[in-house]
Amino acid sequence: MAKATGGYIQQLPSGSFRVSVYAGTDPLTGRQIRLRKTCKTERAAQIELGKLLEQAAAGRQPETDATVAQLMDRYAEVADWDLSTRKANEVYIRRVIKPALGHLQVRKIRGPLLDLLYAQLRRCSDPGCTGKRFIEHRNVPLLAVDPDSRRPAWQQVVEAIGDAIQSGMLTAGEPLPSVREMNARQDVPVATLQHALSVLADEGLVILRQGRTAVVAGDAAADRRSGRAPRDRDHDCKRAGCQPHVCKPMTAKTIRNVHSILSGAFATAKRWEWIAWNPAESAKPPAVTRRPLPATTPEDVAKVIAEGRKAHPVLALYLWLVAITGARRGELCALQIRDVDLDSGVLHIAFNYVVVGGQRVRKDTKTHQDRYLAIDPATCAMITEHLETARAELAAVGLELHDGAYVFSNDPMGARPWNPDWATHKASDLAAAAGVKLNIKGLRHYTASQLLAARFDLRNTAARLGHGSGGATTLRHYADPVSEVDRRAAAYLAQLTAGSVSQELVETCGRRRTSASTDHCRRRPAAYKKYGSKHPCALAATMARVIALTALAALGISGASFHEPFHAQAVASLHLATVRNRGSASPRRVITWSGTRIPARRRTGSGSPAPAGSWPRCRSSRRGLCPGPAGTSPAGPWLGTMPRI
Repeated sequence: MAKATGGYIQQLPSGSFRVSVYAGTDPLTGRQIRLRKTCKTERAAQIELGKLLEQAAAGRQPETDATVAQLMDRYAEVADWDLSTRKANEVYIRRVIKPALGHLQVRKIRGPLLDLLYAQLRRCSDPGCTGKRFIEHRNVPLLAVDPDSRRPAWQQVVEAIGDAIQSGMLTAGEPLPSVREMNARQDVPVATLQHALSVLADEGLVILRQGRTAVVAGDAAADRRSGRAPRDRDHDCKRAGCQPHVCKPMTAKTIRNVHSILSGAFATAKRWEWIAWNPAESAKPPAVTRRPLPATTPEDVAKVIAEGRKAHPVLALYLWLVAITGARRGELCALQIRDVDLDSGVLHIAFNYVVVGGQRVRKDTKTHQDRYLAIDPATCAMITEHLETARAELAAVGLELHDGAYVFSNDPMGARPWNPDWATHKASDLAAAAGVKLNIKGLRHYTASQLLAARFDLRNTAARLGHGSGGATTLRHYADPVSEVDRRAAAYLAQLTAGSVSQELVETCGRRRTSASTDHCRRRPAAYKKYGSKHPCALAATMARVIALTALAALGISGASFHEPFHAQAVASLHLATVRNRGSASPRRVITWSGTRIPARRRTGSGSPAPAGSWPRCRSSRRGLCPGPAGTSPAGPWLGTMPRI
């Protein structure tokens, strides 16, 4: 065995040579890091030894024995997450990532392994579920309260739960039954249980979560499985509330959130040179199927606000501002008097108010940008009325309303704003009282869809709602799935098709039929020689006009009607080409569409040249199929006017 400084070459029983170089100590695990390589010949091993020694001397350590659980702990410390995002991501890490992948080494994770995890989560959100039927046993200690004891009841409950945690009966990350459930099953007063859990949370043994059950503090065990056998010999399933396991599939959106956390963590590990590649890049999370909902009508919004004016005037003003400005619920809750300029009619949206885990924070907006929103005189009058009422109530007791007070607050001095969750619940209750299904997010949807239907600029609409993607988010999530322009296009096509169908019915009832040797305009092919084309004019003109009308409708151009496809050639992307007549050196402009050439200058039947951009008169113009002269198009007054070519 040839030895070298910091490394050696060892011959294996198979005849190959293994190179091993010491590269330092892993700062996480404290173990030695060795760079290894296997070669077929000794000379190749000597060359590889020099490369590995150079790599170790440079301090590059691409491999580490750190586990995914250790990576998640380090990544959560440096990740740039907002307060609400951090709270949600910590739940995903504790409940999904660590139980499923926490025990594996980071360098052994591959894309196919992540794909299998995502497929399993689509079947059941519990990573420990194997697809077999089992009972979900819960290890709940017996909370026997002795009324004759000198110790208070809450202290006895604290000792019982604390002993269960210390003995391992309750493991880290394990959820506890709710207070109501423990009260019903073990006959312990609710106030006693709430006080005991509060003491346990102060001692760091459990974690209390608003609106959810408490969990045992600490990281969930990596190999924890659902349906494990009870750890207590005197286990009583009825007392503990054990139930058969029911698989609950995880939604595609939640799986994509888990994938986003894993991708960011592995990208950080690659940047730290723990691994050489990001395995999340080769994994494919499930696609999210978006189900757009139609926007709320203005009548329903007005009905909810009218109901609020009678029941809760301040909440009605809040909902009115959401509908007018499109602001988020937390942005209006964080609105202060200094942010309202009633003289200029401008609202300054610069902060967002969130309540997460009992913490109340006034932070920057979701997209980290300020915006100034214009408001109309009626809205200014409503805000003025609300502020004057608040000032009058304070003046009666000798106080004043300062500029730092919140506009929407249950405190008379405006010291604390509304809780956004409270505003959401109150708005839903108000809509239910009015007989309308509506929430605050639905009002933002209403604002976006109405502005886009009224042909306001997409960038201004997105800026008003606070979207930082240039309008992509507005169109994807907030716009009405059936736009007003699309409704107009459907009405035009129905009118055009109805006219054609009625004419065909008239012809089948006894009128003269068109012979096979004539075209749709009842002209023989020889009649088109003087126009320089052998193709029918009416059908090509009708199809070109349909494309032009559709393009104009998509752009939302309004004005008087137009009657020729030449007027919309730039909008409809019809190609303008230059060709030469047969036997003539003078060029003519023609419009080409699907191989059909339509000359821009034609001659009438009398031989005199037709005006530029005009269309030959044919029998189909009487039925509204051929463009015909000006004013004969059935397009309607909502289409645009384009200059003649």
